[in-house]
Amino acid sequence: MAKKKNKPQQQTRDNSVTRKKKVIVNTEPTKKKVQPTVSKVAPKRQAATAVKPEDFIYNKTHYMLMGLGFALVVAGLLLMSGGEQAPDQWNEDEIYSFRRIVLAPIVILIGLGINLFSIFKK
Repeated sequence: MAKKKNKPQQQTRDNSVTRKKKVIVNTEPTKKKVQPTVSKVAPKRQAATAVKPEDFIYNKTHYMLMGLGFALVVAGLLLMSGGEQAPDQWNEDEIYSFRRIVLAPIVILIGLGINLFSIFKK
């Protein structure tokens, strides 16, 4: 049988056995601190500046046209509504009137057309 090498042991005051730990001391000089890398590809951020009106996609005329288009859509929906009737009555002239069947859809389509125009206008 081969004998095992015993590691050095040390007894403490309460008669328990502890093992000694090896301490490794580095005598080489300390290395220089490494500087963080700076990306040369990404541009540095500039301080926040005020947004110029030329930077906006839409200007005042675009928003005015959009408001007009939305107003026409709402007006067309209001033209289509109304006409309260009792549950036992049927008034064909009021339901199928020119205002509801022809005028209101035309006003809504004109409003949607103005909105599309205002979005795609340069």
